[in-house]
Amino acid sequence: MVKLIAIDMDGTLLDHEGRVSEANRQAIAAAQAKGVVVAIATGRSYHGARRVLDEIEFMGPLIYLNGACTQLPDGELVEEIFMPPGKVDELAHLLKDGGTYYEFYTRDGIYRNRDGIEIIKAEMDKLEHVDTSLHQWLESFTERRRNRIEDRVKGRYAEDILADPSIGIYKAVALSSDLPKLKRVRQRAEAVSGVAVSASSVYNFEVNDQKAQKGIAVQKLAERYGVPMQEVMVIGDNQNDRSMMKVAGVPVAMGNAEDEVKQICRFVTKTNTENGVAHAIHKFVGD
Repeated sequence: MVKLIAIDMDGTLLDHEGRVSEANRQAIAAAQAKGVVVAIATGRSYHGARRVLDEIEFMGPLIYLNGACTQLPDGELVEEIFMPPGKVDELAHLLKDGGTYYEFYTRDGIYRNRDGIEIIKAEMDKLEHVDTSLHQWLESFTERRRNRIEDRVKGRYAEDILADPSIGIYKAVALSSDLPKLKRVRQRAEAVSGVAVSASSVYNFEVNDQKAQKGIAVQKLAERYGVPMQEVMVIGDNQNDRSMMKVAGVPVAMGNAEDEVKQICRFVTKTNTENGVAHAIHKFVGD
């Protein structure tokens, strides 16, 4: 019997509009009413996750930033894993060299590189008459980032915080619509020792300390609640979910998941626009 469920957010719990469906909300509540521990395991920051989860009044453990941090329902932060400063310097150098938009996730906010928006704008200009949907997504992304990030970190940029040892960095993210360029930069990041590289989209890659992975965080959470891993179900859709799928007894891929994710899962549920999370919960926990 499943006693703990860890659910990814984007592409999994959330639909294409970034919302939690009523069916998914009810399924989570029903599982919790049966005594099942339901956790969220996301690559998002704490505030990015809570903005959505507060709308459904979700109360449960929260694994965020790909496992760099784990917070219990009472607010206790039981895990906090920063990347070593030397690794951050190495990553910053190769990201700048690679010419991509990138961000550093920290305790006090998200810092983007100084010329990041201009880099994306240049990519958008190439896409305007080639891929209008991607162009629109990039346009929306830059607008959200310009407004949200600069308000929080008071105009400072990723380059400005490298010399400040008081600012710990949980995660780095690189983003580009130029897939060959992104692949080259990712390969360089993968060559850095002591880090874990994953992705939450075909257009990005994410870098954490090698100890900060969803799979490790889920294992620690299961141990804290006394749940054997064979009684843990995880639900996800992308590369940054693979580490938890490899350790859970019941790994579930979304219908919209990448093929390599589906291949390592015991069950493939419906898509994120078809209440796939609710469908999986009903199947393995019951109505």
